[in-house]
Amino acid sequence: MGQVSPTNSDGSKSVEQREGLAVKICYRCELPGHGIKACKIVLFCVVCGKDTHMVTKCVMHTQAKPISQLVGSAADGLQMFIAPVTKKATVESKDAMALVSVHFGEITAEQLVNAFNRMFQWGWAWSAKPFAPSSFLMRFPSVQKIDEINQFNDFCLVGERAEVMVSRWSPENLAQFKLTSVWVKVSGLPDSLLNYQGFCMAGSILGTVQEIDMITYRKMDVIRVRVGVMDHRKIPEWGPLTVDPFIYRIYFQLEQVVELGGPMISGLL
Repeated sequence: MGQVSPTNSDGSKSVEQREGLAVKICYRCELPGHGIKACKIVLFCVVCGKDTHMVTKCVMHTQAKPISQLVGSAADGLQMFIAPVTKKATVESKDAMALVSVHFGEITAEQLVNAFNRMFQWGWAWSAKPFAPSSFLMRFPSVQKIDEINQFNDFCLVGERAEVMVSRWSPENLAQFKLTSVWVKVSGLPDSLLNYQGFCMAGSILGTVQEIDMITYRKMDVIRVRVGVMDHRKIPEWGPLTVDPFIYRIYFQLEQVVELGGPMISGLL
């Protein structure tokens, strides 16, 4: 293959073959014989999941790779690695996937399916997939049916020595721990950190920053930060923060526990 000419007006590029003939190459799919306007090739990038370009043209290859961040360095028991995810996983309401938790006894996926066939003859093909210890994932005919059974809380399975509870499944069911959300007052910041970004940096000494109360700061000159922490009882009086070349003592005062967290099993505290 020989010299490549600049892109043509129809979104193609011409490649001169050794025989002297010019072959039109599509700039979108890089296949010969047409330009972008006439391109009907279905594209999909396995890296970013978009259908606008090929893998070879994906910009994610050249971008900085994201890394987990260490927060909560103020005291032992607060440290954690966080993933700076900007898009939260959601489950559509039409996706009728349920979590079936076994609260008493033992049961297999096959036994669970047989019990549901006996108890709920809805003309539905039941299937169960093991999820976590003592729990299964089951697809229901509708979300309404999940909510209907959920009202019974724990119930006995006909023909089996087991009690189960049915609830909607969500990505949170994979979580092993939920942070405790607290409001803390922060003081001791140098002038260079008396701004929104600086308050976030100070809050990250304790845990994940969830909210900054800028209204109170503007009105009363009081810094309030809502953070998610591993254990609010371990919040120290102060923690070090470096603004090169100086190290400052940042002081914390626990103001309010908004929501208690703790270990989770199948998405439940």
